[in-house]
Amino acid sequence: MFKRHDLDRDSLDFWRHQRRAAQRSRGRGSFPYGSSGNRATIALIVLCVVGTFLPSSMLAAVYALPAGMVWLALVSTIIPGGLLGLIFIGLFIWMLGSQLEPLDATWKYVVLFVVAGTLGSLAGDLVAGGVMLGSVAAFGLAGGYAYVMWAHQWTDQGGVWRWVLGLLALNAILSFQAASIVAMVVSFVVGFAFSYATRFGG
Repeated sequence: MFKRHDLDRDSLDFWRHQRRAAQRSRGRGSFPYGSSGNRATIALIVLCVVGTFLPSSMLAAVYALPAGMVWLALVSTIIPGGLLGLIFIGLFIWMLGSQLEPLDATWKYVVLFVVAGTLGSLAGDLVAGGVMLGSVAAFGLAGGYAYVMWAHQWTDQGGVWRWVLGLLALNAILSFQAASIVAMVVSFVVGFAFSYATRFGG
């Protein structure tokens, strides 16, 4: 038996309401609010496609720069780690990003993606003791998604956190690597904290 906190039709209704409210409050013509549709989300997915085929020599050159690990962590936000990773991350970005992008300024949405992905990758690198390529930026979007549901009190608050824990537990089971799990969790927490600090979708 489905309950109100399940991610079913109620969730879709919630996000439709949020998008309509954002468009009404900001106006369709007031760029960058409410007028970009899902263009930034599509652009991020396209960048992930490009990142899949970046040559290792280019990544080595980035790593050779001053503060190379930081720059490589930034670049890794668009490196999904193979074709299978591209499929999953692309779908993840589309499902979450297409809901989040219309709710606030496009720049804020992109910064959420980049900052959460970069800090998550750096955390994974520290645990791994080296460079760990593979984007975790989509978990930052998941953090933003959880914040919007929490801030607007969609159904009961326990439902939001059950969804969060379920998402992280599923990916922890699939990853089997401590560094990857830490990177995902940090990216998620940074995404939530960034959204809270900037009142994303407010």
